[in-house]
Amino acid sequence: MTLLAFVLLLVAGYIGIAFFRALYYHYVTSRRRHGSSIDPTAPGMGAKNSKASAARLEITAEELRKYTGQDGYRPLAFSVRGVIYDVSAGVSFYGEGNSYGVFAGREVARALGKMSLKEEDLSGDVSDFTEKEMATLEQWEAKFQGKYPVLGRVVPSLGLTLEELKAYDGRTDGRPMYLAIRGVVFDVSSATAFYGPDGAYPFAGRECARALGKYSTEEADCRADVGGLSVSEMDALRGWESQFQMKYKVVGRVVT
Repeated sequence: MTLLAFVLLLVAGYIGIAFFRALYYHYVTSRRRHGSSIDPTAPGMGAKNSKASAARLEITAEELRKYTGQDGYRPLAFSVRGVIYDVSAGVSFYGEGNSYGVFAGREVARALGKMSLKEEDLSGDVSDFTEKEMATLEQWEAKFQGKYPVLGRVVPSLGLTLEELKAYDGRTDGRPMYLAIRGVVFDVSSATAFYGPDGAYPFAGRECARALGKYSTEEADCRADVGGLSVSEMDALRGWESQFQMKYKVVGRVVT
């Protein structure tokens, strides 16, 4: 593939994403004005909680951080002991800049039990709770269960070595397809035509930060080392990272 073709594909992708993002944002804000909540992974989900709805979304805590209701794609949500609630209807409480705005996109069990808004209490650790704090947490949970739809559950983040990452290259049926950018592992199973073994950018199963920054599909550039990249190449890499964060789920990190 020539450099010109690569650049044209990238530009076309950005234009398409911008268009659909604007269209979806209009849809989301319209729904919210009428009191509806949005789950982008399950269009049409009703407002009532159920075991079925709880199974629809399984994401890591890092991926949950995107659920602030700000990007037009994902609802406003947080988790309590791993259960993710869509609190879009409570944006006046949990939206950015509001009373409990620090809860958006976070695990908040500890904060609720301790009646705290401190950063250090935004976690699921309740191991040292007093009976009173546990009772307070359970009261909050009962309130959320009766008021907000459950989107799903927080799942553990994967820790994969580069060697283990190779097993997620899209060549094995039934196994998801992953790639990494500067150590962040994304699930790109929905984009086999782009990132699979026969795709335009056959990066699945690899760390590809340098390749993205250099607009390269060379195997030698499939690595995290970005030393020596120019300012424009680093800008290109950051653009790719932003696109991946918006479009694909973060499922883990590369470990040594």
